[in-house]
Amino acid sequence: MKNLSWTFFGNLIFAFSQWFVVFLITKFANISFLGKFTSVQAITAPVFMCLTFGFRTVIASDVVSSNKETTYFSFRLITSVLAIIICMGVVLVKDAHEKDVLFLMVFYSIAKFIESLSDLIYGYYQRDKTFKNYGISFILRGVFNCVFSFIAIVYINESWFVLSFLLSWLLVFYFFDYRHYKQIFKFSIQKGPLKKLFLLTLPLAINLLLISVSTNVQRYLVEYFLGYHALGLMSGIMYFNVVGVLFVSSLSQTIIADLSSAYQVNDEKKFWRNYKKVLLPVLVIAIAYILFTVFAGKSLLGLFYNKEFAQSSGLFILAALIGLPTYLSSSIGYALTAIGKYRIQIWGTVISISMTIIGSFLLIPRYNLNGAMYAGLAASIFQCIILAIVLIKEVRKNAKAHMNEKENSQLIEGAVKLG
Repeated sequence: MKNLSWTFFGNLIFAFSQWFVVFLITKFANISFLGKFTSVQAITAPVFMCLTFGFRTVIASDVVSSNKETTYFSFRLITSVLAIIICMGVVLVKDAHEKDVLFLMVFYSIAKFIESLSDLIYGYYQRDKTFKNYGISFILRGVFNCVFSFIAIVYINESWFVLSFLLSWLLVFYFFDYRHYKQIFKFSIQKGPLKKLFLLTLPLAINLLLISVSTNVQRYLVEYFLGYHALGLMSGIMYFNVVGVLFVSSLSQTIIADLSSAYQVNDEKKFWRNYKKVLLPVLVIAIAYILFTVFAGKSLLGLFYNKEFAQSSGLFILAALIGLPTYLSSSIGYALTAIGKYRIQIWGTVISISMTIIGSFLLIPRYNLNGAMYAGLAASIFQCIILAIVLIKEVRKNAKAHMNEKENSQLIEGAVKLG
């Protein structure tokens, strides 16, 4: 519970800081500018998500330290630089005429580079169960980001707020995270270990890419069909879902090592007992979120944003409905990762993306933003069902294989005694 308190509170403060930026933009800038920033995030997210190769989770579950610490850093440094180059290339092709978007991309991609280094350390915090440091890092990043964003947007210029991400994340990385694990930051090119790590985590990287694309594909299509203004409107509403995702993420990460250990010793009951620590809170949060949007959604949107958002309270309810299967899928995904089942997650995500794309092309032109929500809801429900079936099947198969192995061992021992 203490571990959960630090991780949840840290992620909550960080999520609030991200939402606070959205709030400031809607109050002091405009919805179209929010749409442009959302577009930048939608580009950087899948690129950096993929090229982190899921090292945080891999390190957290690497209880026997099978890979050298310097190998993780060297790999991460190379891939993060590559991520910046890719992001800049995409925005130059897509939005070369939009100076605001180019400016945002330059500094936000550098900020994501800094974040990717802290992300590496978070894996060690989780592995060593120093969740207090994990939580403090997120709290500091969130607080600094709120302060710097407020100063930039209110007193300077809305475009300069992106520097708040870069400055706050750099300060926390250098003065806090880096000090705890200085020894891992040694660059070394060793082809053997790097190749081994690449092959090990490639399926996870592909899956993370697909998950991020699945999250952002609606943003691409809304921008394509309806423009930056509609994208900003959807982003402001959907951001409340991010708080739920961060809660599920922080909760799931505290039990990755326990799930992995239970699976490795073939203790099915212990595995499900640990997973229930995530499942029950997720269900409570998701259902409460839905009820809240039904009874108080319009008032909340009007209070925190503006009248235009308040008039879109129906979208808020749809966003909450999407939250339930999304949160469940996220927790199941962490469980599958804990047992090393990276490849089998990919197909469910591919099908979900396909459903979202097809649904969006059919529904957005006809129902506008409501159509995007309908498509997202159908895809998220389907993905949740697929992942749940896979997890149950894999855990049962592992337990059954161990049981058969144990029975065979007993038979052999009995035969030896009789002989």
